[in-house]
Amino acid sequence: MEKLKLITNEKVEIDIINVIRKLKQHSTKKWHSRGEDDINKVIFHHAAGIIDIYNLAIYHVRPNHISETGCPTVCYHFYIETDGTIYWCNNFTDIVWGAKGANQNSLHVCLNGNLYKGNPTLAQIKSMISVWEWSKSYFQLENKDCFGHYHFGKQNCPGETIEHIIESIRKNIKTKKISYRLTSNKEKQISLKKLGYYGGIIDGIWGLKSKRAVYDFQKENMRLEQVDGWFGTETKKAVRRVLELKNIT
Repeated sequence: MEKLKLITNEKVEIDIINVIRKLKQHSTKKWHSRGEDDINKVIFHHAAGIIDIYNLAIYHVRPNHISETGCPTVCYHFYIETDGTIYWCNNFTDIVWGAKGANQNSLHVCLNGNLYKGNPTLAQIKSMISVWEWSKSYFQLENKDCFGHYHFGKQNCPGETIEHIIESIRKNIKTKKISYRLTSNKEKQISLKKLGYYGGIIDGIWGLKSKRAVYDFQKENMRLEQVDGWFGTETKKAVRRVLELKNIT
């Protein structure tokens, strides 16, 4: 599918795939409408499991946890896949059912995966930030207008990592640019421990636990062809990026 660019007057852009007309639709239900000027916040969610946007739409249209008679279609405006692909799912004028009591003025963005139990990929984090920066520019929002579903009663949605990013945005905290050397085995173990992948002793001995930690990190944050269990140049770059994105010192 071809990617499109959404560009604001301030030249902030994102690449998206428009699937609005390709998703499963309810036979009788339609979203209520609003003006784009009514949008005053963005709410981020997680899917609570791995499911592609097409099957998620099917789930939402059928009787589900949101509505016993089904929803008009998928209940988000944007959906971010694990590889960072951004799907445009509903028109901005559609009042989707993303957060009870907070839908009239909200843009809803969902990340694929169970991010309460696991971590978003680096590609997802980058796309999430891109969607926020684009939305902030397009709808003329402020940092305080960035929310998680947890702000509206849905505990643990969209998970600790995304919550940390949201709160950093809301407090206008810029990601720290820190020099991570990652040259010695101890430094590598410390970085993997801070990211939650290494549970062993910081002893500089590069054993099975260290190798497994690298493998698990690569699997969640790097391309499939880069998953080899070795802490090479590309892995070092990826670890630095994730440490910076999560504001970990």
